[in-house]
Amino acid sequence: MKTRIISILLAVCIVFGLLPVGVLAADPVSGSCGKNATWHYDTATKTLSISGSGDMADYHCDPVMGEYNRPPWDTYREEIEHVIINEGITSIGQQAFGSTWVEGNYPNLCSVSIAPTVTKIGAEAFAWAQKLESIDLPNVTSIGYSAFTGTGIRSIYIPPTMEDGEGDVDSGFGWFINCTNLQSITVDPRNQTYRSVDGVLFSGDILLRYPAGKAGSSYTVPNGTARIALSAFEGSENITSVSVPASVSRIDAFAFNGCTKLKNITIAEGVTRVCSNAFCETALTSIELPASVRAFTSDWTRESSLDMLNRTFFFTGTRAPEFDTYCCNVGNGYKTTICYPENATGWDAVQQQDNVKYQVEAGVLEFRIGTPPTEPSEPTDELKLVSTSPANGATDVTEDDSLVLTFNQELSKNLNWTKGSIYIKNYNTDETALKIDSAKFYALGGTVNGKTLTIPGAFKTLVLGEYYVLIDADVIVAFVNGNVCGYGGITHRDTLKFKVILSHGNISFDYASMYGGDRTYSGVFYNDQWFWRDATKYNHELAKMTLGMAMAGFPSNEKNPKDANIKALYSKLKFDNEGNYYSVGYDNGDNDTVAMAISSKEITNDNGDTCTLIAVCLRGGGYGISGWMGNFNVGNTTAYHHGFNKAAEYAKKVVLQYIDEKQIDTSNLRIWLTGYSRSAATANRLSKKLVDANVVNKKNIFTYTFATPNNQLNKVSVVNDSTFNIVNPLDIVPQVPLTAWGFGKTGTTYVLPYNDDALSVAEKWLIATVSKAVPSRDLYYGYIESPLMAYVGGDKTAFDAYFNGHITLEEILKAVSTKKLNEIAKILPPLYRAIKETPKESPIASILSEFTRLLQAYVDNPRISVNSEETNIIFMLTDIAVRGESSAIFSQHWPEQYLSQLMNYNEEALIPADRFDAKLIVVACPVDVRVYDKSSNELLAEVVQNAVNKNIESNVQTAVIGGTDKTFILPTGRDYSIEIIATDTGEMDFSVYEMLADTTIVRSVEFYDVKLTPKKVFNSVINNTSESRNDKYVLTSESHTIYPDYDSLLNGDTTEKPGLINTIPPTKSERSLETAFCDISKTDYFYDAVLWAVENGITTGTSRTRFSPYATCTRAQAVTFLWRVSGSPAPKNSRMPFTDVSHSAYYYDAVLWALEEGITIGTSSATFSPDAVIDRAQAVTLLHRANGAPSVTGRTVFTDVPQTTYYADAVKWAVDHEITTGTSAASFSPNASCTRAQIVTFLYRAYRG
Repeated sequence: MKTRIISILLAVCIVFGLLPVGVLAADPVSGSCGKNATWHYDTATKTLSISGSGDMADYHCDPVMGEYNRPPWDTYREEIEHVIINEGITSIGQQAFGSTWVEGNYPNLCSVSIAPTVTKIGAEAFAWAQKLESIDLPNVTSIGYSAFTGTGIRSIYIPPTMEDGEGDVDSGFGWFINCTNLQSITVDPRNQTYRSVDGVLFSGDILLRYPAGKAGSSYTVPNGTARIALSAFEGSENITSVSVPASVSRIDAFAFNGCTKLKNITIAEGVTRVCSNAFCETALTSIELPASVRAFTSDWTRESSLDMLNRTFFFTGTRAPEFDTYCCNVGNGYKTTICYPENATGWDAVQQQDNVKYQVEAGVLEFRIGTPPTEPSEPTDELKLVSTSPANGATDVTEDDSLVLTFNQELSKNLNWTKGSIYIKNYNTDETALKIDSAKFYALGGTVNGKTLTIPGAFKTLVLGEYYVLIDADVIVAFVNGNVCGYGGITHRDTLKFKVILSHGNISFDYASMYGGDRTYSGVFYNDQWFWRDATKYNHELAKMTLGMAMAGFPSNEKNPKDANIKALYSKLKFDNEGNYYSVGYDNGDNDTVAMAISSKEITNDNGDTCTLIAVCLRGGGYGISGWMGNFNVGNTTAYHHGFNKAAEYAKKVVLQYIDEKQIDTSNLRIWLTGYSRSAATANRLSKKLVDANVVNKKNIFTYTFATPNNQLNKVSVVNDSTFNIVNPLDIVPQVPLTAWGFGKTGTTYVLPYNDDALSVAEKWLIATVSKAVPSRDLYYGYIESPLMAYVGGDKTAFDAYFNGHITLEEILKAVSTKKLNEIAKILPPLYRAIKETPKESPIASILSEFTRLLQAYVDNPRISVNSEETNIIFMLTDIAVRGESSAIFSQHWPEQYLSQLMNYNEEALIPADRFDAKLIVVACPVDVRVYDKSSNELLAEVVQNAVNKNIESNVQTAVIGGTDKTFILPTGRDYSIEIIATDTGEMDFSVYEMLADTTIVRSVEFYDVKLTPKKVFNSVINNTSESRNDKYVLTSESHTIYPDYDSLLNGDTTEKPGLINTIPPTKSERSLETAFCDISKTDYFYDAVLWAVENGITTGTSRTRFSPYATCTRAQAVTFLWRVSGSPAPKNSRMPFTDVSHSAYYYDAVLWALEEGITIGTSSATFSPDAVIDRAQAVTLLHRANGAPSVTGRTVFTDVPQTTYYADAVKWAVDHEITTGTSAASFSPNASCTRAQIVTFLYRAYRG
């Protein structure tokens, strides 16, 4: 019995030992990944963090070899979205976050942060992480082979530290193989190993990597290049023509592999060696090799779906080169022909090689005497097109026309060809619109009559666009009964180009005009076949039609019911309105909902397949105060805009209810979704919610939004391949909530072209100014959103009347309590000053004058006891949003503006929003400024005595805004020299903002309070010939180099931490607190407290010119203040129990000290929550404990401080010692956020002695 029990136990152990780990226990979320490196995965944020010191471990996954040494977080690889490599780690392990085996990649990894201590990135570290579009390499010296293969990276900056790729300079070619989105490679000019020429990577005289996504169809290899490296051009699908100069001696293996559009290559005399597969999977049918070629190796008949064509190599030398061919696949039926001069020697010996004889006998390789044609020509017996219908260049083709091709020879009447097809392809994208094989030819009713081929219905499934015809070589063989035609297929890209006009697709629609009444627009097109395509591919004609749907969705100005226009459009598009139309919310709407109109119909493709198409239009415009409050409801606790997200959740429920009621099969569903402005942000969120809930596949939801506001933090995934947002760069609405707060959009955003340079300068300046004035989400929440929502939540009557024009702003102010007015009355002094000083000729004068009127009305209210410079922006924004139609900037938000631009431009004119666009320079105070081309010294812009020199013609846009701000937009494409000449004594601010095409600020650099004396000259160089965003900015004068006071690239958010220090800071005696901090006034209750804190080294402010008194204070900042006021004592212990307190954090010693002294125990045994906002109760409790937690007698007078709370004694002690008097006679507001001004005031009162 004992033996049997042991056997059973052993069997159980074996069985359980074979089970996956996850069957027995939950997958670990942390562990070791190197000798001194650890990993932790946060399942909530989908963030993997690597911490510790030294190298990460290497990993290796090779299914072919049966090797599966995967990283320990492999269980989570399909869900990981963010990777953070923390300071202390020195290398990223091989295959740590990727693999060249696609099955091992990280499909959702979209952001990577690498600490400056990392110097090495291992082989395949991020391979095939296809959503990873950007990465910074701060101090990396070595990158392993295929480290970024297959990623979605669009541009890359190689730092000066980069030395080699795993010890081999040449391996730089392999870093970015299959990176089809990569458009440019930039190398720091200080790098001693690598260089960049026009975005192409070189090492010395070796061309290492041509970016596969680089724009342009032709490329000339620079003279002086000696070698084209392995796979240098691999996968470059845009390139059609290449010229190789005489300086090149070697073309390495796979050099042009996968350049599927490459049709022409010119190789100059000088190349001596061509290695294997150099031209594989290209469109080259004829390649002429110079007489200098002495060695040739090729695997040219490799079986590949991209290399199915006949190819001829013309060797022009009089002696055969060393010749090798191998790995032949003889079953693909395509032939390579080797031609050589009649007087050439050595070719007989080549043909006697065993591997060559085998391929010749197999019919895939032939040798013959021949020379390259002197001009492009075709053999006389080759089949040629004589005439076509439609004719070349036709622009009136309809879906009912037939494709008729007439050739120069009689055609075979039996066209049952077994290989190849006739293709109708998009002229601009080469995308196949219709593939006609033998079976399809007869299914369409195709006929042959002598020399004429007729295909009826060839255009029925096409959408609006330009097309051409491609005929495979095999089809040509079938046409002429087996007479092979030598040069492969016929590509009539230029000889048969035509434009399809869909006669049934011309649609007109009615919409509510911003100019009043309803108007009609004609000229958009519609086709059901659009929705059989992949929704992740942008469709410009669908975008136009979708804008029409969004505009028809606005509430009618004339008709009842209000949804009459959208219902009429659905009817024109043959949606089943009688049985399937549904609308909700058109007569009302609040901040948690959205009005919407839905209809559906069955659609059929050319193969007879059917599916259900649901059209969902989220209504733009027409919302009262309740709906507008949703715009302000950003929130401060979630990764999403609270108002937009709640509206999207409501819309999702409506869509699901519709699907359920109509009993629609979601496995065979297409959704067409749109929204404008507020509803665009809602549609942006709704699209992702429907995909994430598996209601519809992302390839089947066609989402196009317009004037789309930001709606989620960029730290969460913003990838949704089938969502396209179209914005006007002069429209402010798509810029809010501010990108400075970390907000962005879901999906791909395109920017419309613009032609108003003056307005562009003004709009960019306004975005930069507001971003500086309201630098954080917390600041906005605490002083705008929170009090506004509190008021509106209680009484909407006054606001509704104001929005409807029944009462004035002055009257509405009377309805707001004095306390509430004072709570929201301290914001944006820089903007207010700029508003008052803006010249009337400024393009934004009208909008700013309205700002001023509203602000002045607000400030003049007798119940507001604050300085007039410290006021609030809420009422400005609401009034401008509703009544600002006359302003130049707000008119850019009108739907008519979008309609005009979208209809007048083709797809190629749209600009990707994430394209680096320009650098904005703002110089304030008494100076003259000149901008020069750095290379030629040409004067490009000038402002003298606050006046723009309008006689200078250049693409540098210039304006003087606010009476003082000299503002310049410096486009990419050249480097600039800035000359600044002081005209008076004073101080200067100099700001640089790096901007994307949609005006997103990706970096801000600030020089504050630069001392001026008359005629003193300052210079700065602004490099802008590349997309590098890592430039170092300095100001130079005769005797000094001045460094920035603030650089968001280095400092991040403006929290209390050390930044770059000016090398010539004013002495303490030169600066009063008011001149030190522009947001502090002597009339402030906290002035003395801040002065004391600065003098005693307790705080240095959030920048050299700002203290940010109304910004909320974090737990880390509060403990640091307390530690400094106690003398910054060294901790006795070095062991930190809190995992969220990094050793490199500025508050590390302060937290450790506070823990030892019993001042804090953290928010849990393992966390301190340093970035959490501290409330008033916590603040006085920390202060009470720091003073020894003395006992108290009695109880507080505050009704909101129960005696049973943990902070009751602390509050009583603080009152007894006159540290606080509460927020009113009866309340302390323990749960209210504590501001920086309040915490410093508490400290001042407790410690000033």
